Amino acid sequence: AVVSTQSTGCAKSNLKKCSLEQGGKSPLIIFSDCDMSSAVRNGMGSVFFNKGENCIAAGRLFVERSIHDEFVARAFEECKKMKIGDPLDRSTAHGPQNHRKHYQSLLDFKHRSESEGPT
Repeated sequence: AVVSTQSTGCAKSNLKKCSLEQGGKSPLIIFSDCDMSSAVRNGMGSVFFNKGENCIAAGRLFVERSIHDEFVARAFEECKKMKIGDPLDRSTAHGPQNHRKHYQSLLDFKHRSESEGPT
C-alpha cells in the first residue's frame, strides 16, 4: 500500500520520469503486442547475462497468457542453442558457476525442467 501510494503520488505530482525500486526478483514483463523475436532474445539475455549473477538479472519472466505457449516454446529452443563451457571461448554463452551450492541448485532446476517440461 505504501509503494502504491508513493507511485501514485509521483505520477500525479508532476510529469517527470520516476523510477522506484519496488523489490522482488526483477521480473521482466512480456505483453502480447511485443515483437516476439526481440522479446525472446532480450528475455533470454536478461535472464542469462553474466550467468544471472548481477543485480539486474531478470529473476522471473511474466508473459501475457495469450502468447505464453509460443514464448515458452521459443525460449526453450533458444536455451537449447546456448553453448556452455570455457568462459574464455568467445562462442561460450554460459561459463562455470562460482559456487558449488549455486551450481547444484541450477542442476536441480535443470533436472526438474527436463522431467516437467517448459511451463
